[in-house]
Amino acid sequence: MKAPHKRGPFDRILVIRFRFIGDVLLMTPALQALRRRFPACYLGVLTDAAAGEVVEVHPALNEVRVFKQAGRKRAWARWRRY
Repeated sequence: MKAPHKRGPFDRILVIRFRFIGDVLLMTPALQALRRRFPACYLGVLTDAAAGEVVEVHPALNEVRVFKQAGRKRAWARWRRY
């Protein structure tokens, strides 16, 4: 068994799910697990408008960023520094 990660706590985590509302809904347990594992981190989701409505009120998230399909590259460029 591998030893736990030794780099220290994460400051920011970005979960990217561009579309498919069902996939976004199924990822909500993972968001809860990330929040439990890293309670002090800033947790965000980058997704499209329809899927964003599914998670916009999720208690584990600090921020939900929504983008239009036409602006996918620009949205990714803004979030690359995340």
